[in-house]
Amino acid sequence: MASDPLRVLVWAAFPALRAGISQLLRREGLATCELVSLDALQDGGAPGDVLAADVEDAASALEVMRTGGSLELPTLLMAPDDLVPPDSVFEADRGVGWVARSASPADLAAALRAVAAGFLVTEPGLVRPLLSADQDEQSMQAASATSLTPREVEVLQWLALGLPNKTIALRLGISEHTVKFHVGSVLSKLDAASRTEAVTTAARRGLLAL
Repeated sequence: MASDPLRVLVWAAFPALRAGISQLLRREGLATCELVSLDALQDGGAPGDVLAADVEDAASALEVMRTGGSLELPTLLMAPDDLVPPDSVFEADRGVGWVARSASPADLAAALRAVAAGFLVTEPGLVRPLLSADQDEQSMQAASATSLTPREVEVLQWLALGLPNKTIALRLGISEHTVKFHVGSVLSKLDAASRTEAVTTAARRGLLAL
């Protein structure tokens, strides 16, 4: 009999980003439950085996660790590639992980399984070693393909909040047709098939300010 899938509680600042992370993890065979807020953990209404949280800075990382710690919940933090984890993150008496947002879905799933089993998971040396030639080429291609304009970045921010084109048009003072054009351009530059995928890809590449 196959074992039940790992139950992952997913938290991120934006609804679309939470949805994107959940989608990636489900593709890797994990069960997910999206948390509207970290406070949702306290009422016991969201049972899970491990917490996966997207964090922007050291302060948000420590907040997640405090919340997870109160429930003795194994916790994996996904952070910008250049963010150094606070030392206290790894002092917890439970499974803890710190990975870059740019980690592949397969690596992310493996890290979650290890953290849920009580292991400590980090990026090698906490600072990326020299990239291989293939990785460097992929990074250069990604950078050239995602040169979003300031207006496209604005639209992307509203997409992350889950707003429809009509509402975005009202917020930016432009036509709905223009918003639709910008959304199409964002999807194309990020090689995304949906708005949710665009937000997830942008956040993982550090293009979306949370």
